[in-house]
Amino acid sequence: YIKIGVIRNPLVRLVSAFRDKQIRKTELLKPGLDYEESSTELEIFRIFVDHMLTKKGNFSTNFHFLPQWHQMNVCQWPYDLLIPYENFTEYIEVFKRHDKCD
Repeated sequence: YIKIGVIRNPLVRLVSAFRDKQIRKTELLKPGLDYEESSTELEIFRIFVDHMLTKKGNFSTNFHFLPQWHQMNVCQWPYDLLIPYENFTEYIEVFKRHDKCD
């Protein structure tokens, strides 16, 4: 068997978290972001990033915001391959072809 870890571009992950947690409001961040009702999405994103960088929110206890290396325990579990999430389907096709060759 092969030990595979799927990783995600940190910037893509940040934008995804913003859209999911703040724009779609799937999970309220505590404390909430302080912005005007007339603020643009870009202005709210800047506030969100500032919140992330200064750790004013519940980011240290919310596993969505922990660094990937922390969640994957890369030092304790030596992965054979780290696959970028953005290219996941391409790797699946490679594994399918490899499996047919055995």
